[in-house]
Amino acid sequence: MVKLYMSSFETKSAIITLVQIATVAFILTMVVQLFNSTTERIQVVECLKLKQFSEQFDRFWLTQWQKDMCDHQGIQINAPIGNRYEK
Repeated sequence: MVKLYMSSFETKSAIITLVQIATVAFILTMVVQLFNSTTERIQVVECLKLKQFSEQFDRFWLTQWQKDMCDHQGIQINAPIGNRYEK
């Protein structure tokens, strides 16, 4: 015979499990959001430092990934793109 209903204990257990899953999902979402916002702030600070260096030093240059990062953050840096391994 197939059981068509859950007992009171099974219902409470299922609800507790769903609440635990939802709580873990919420916490993970908040951790990821915190990580993303922190990373964005670090990138902005780094780009502002690079911009300051480009204004202070005549022979300053950026790597392609630095230019891409700063463009993504909306910070324009007037410096050539170079590669330390090129001669």
